[in-house]
Amino acid sequence: MASLPQNTRLTKDINRVYELGNINELPIAGGQVIYQGAAIGCNSSGYAKSLENGDIFAGFAEDNVNNSAGLDGDKKIRLRKKGAILLDVAGVGL
Repeated sequence: MASLPQNTRLTKDINRVYELGNINELPIAGGQVIYQGAAIGCNSSGYAKSLENGDIFAGFAEDNVNNSAGLDGDKKIRLRKKGAILLDVAGVGL
């Protein structure tokens, strides 16, 4: 049986991504402006961005975050990923 690695004390800060219930926080892709309430997806590197056709849905932005002058991961966005939401949908006939 393989032995488990020993737990060591940290000697520097470590950025961790936590997921608590229906709230998640993700690093934002460089050059992005994310508006509160926007649908968010992730690029192939796992950075949050405005949702586009073909993206995997990550959640809805809780805040407005401007990373237009930043690099990948310079800022983070809090997302709500579960629950009921009222959306305006255009182009749908009932």
